[in-house]
Amino acid sequence: MRDRILGRDYKRTFVLILLSALVLGAAAGISIPVSLRVQISEKSVLRQQAKEQYQQMAITGGDYDLHDYLDDQEDTWASQMTPLTTANYILIGVMGGLVLIWLMWYWASVMGWLYQSADRENMNRPLWTILGGFFNFLAVFAFLIVRDRPGRGRPRPYYP
Repeated sequence: MRDRILGRDYKRTFVLILLSALVLGAAAGISIPVSLRVQISEKSVLRQQAKEQYQQMAITGGDYDLHDYLDDQEDTWASQMTPLTTANYILIGVMGGLVLIWLMWYWASVMGWLYQSADRENMNRPLWTILGGFFNFLAVFAFLIVRDRPGRGRPRPYYP
C-alpha cells in the first residue's frame, strides 16, 4: 500500500478530480432541474398568482408585507403542487451518492498526497496523513507553510 501511495502521480489525480467535479456539477445542474421542471413551473405560476392577489389586497387596503404574504402561502402551495415521483428521488439519490463518492476520492487523494510529500520532505508521514484526514485543505495549507526547502528533502538518517 505504501509503495502504491508513494508511486502515484497526484498532479494527474487532482486534474482528474477537477474534471470529474466539473462533469458531475454539470450533470447535476442539468438533470435535476430538468427532472423537477413540472414542480418548478407550478411553483412559478403559484408565486405569480400570489403576487397578483397581494396587489389586489394592497389596492383594497391590506397591510401585509409581500415577503410575509408569500411565506404564508408556502403551505398552500405545497398541497397544490405535483408530488415528486420515484424517478425524482432516484435521480437525486444517485447524484448525491456520486457527490459523496467524489468527496471521498478527493479526501483520500489529499491524504495520499500529504503522505507522499511528507515522505519526500522527510517529515512526519503519519502526522500529516492524520491531519489531512481531519482538516483536509487546511492541512495542505499548513503543510505548504511548515515544510522546509520544498522539493529538496534532507537525506534520511540511517539507523542500523
